[in-house]
Amino acid sequence: MKETDSGHKVFLLSPASLSGVRAAQLTAPDARFTTARQYRSPEGVPIEQAFSFCSSLYFRGKIAYARRFAAPPPEFAELGALVIAPGYGFVLPDWPVTVERMAKMRKTPVDARNRAYARPMREQAEALARHLDE
Repeated sequence: MKETDSGHKVFLLSPASLSGVRAAQLTAPDARFTTARQYRSPEGVPIEQAFSFCSSLYFRGKIAYARRFAAPPPEFAELGALVIAPGYGFVLPDWPVTVERMAKMRKTPVDARNRAYARPMREQAEALARHLDE
């Protein structure tokens, strides 16, 4: 969470594990449940839905808390909760996870020393901080 002198708050939500059993279920080519079918579609599945499935109650709780207590600047109302997508930086909860995006997220180690992980977040965090401090 980032809170500024103006009282604005934006929550940055850590990613779900993409190497666990539930992630394997989501990405299984023969999975028939709605979220898996949506994931395999050209439109993808919202990252909020994908991560909620992968980490179950943990991510659902984080996103619910962020939505309840976020206080972004009015002109950036959609930025109350951002999700860390490894390799992509911060994305909105409705950002679609496709098969291609999942592959990139899975191969990007969640490690601040890894440029592919840290660089997009650092650039976006600096831009976000400028907007929040205005």
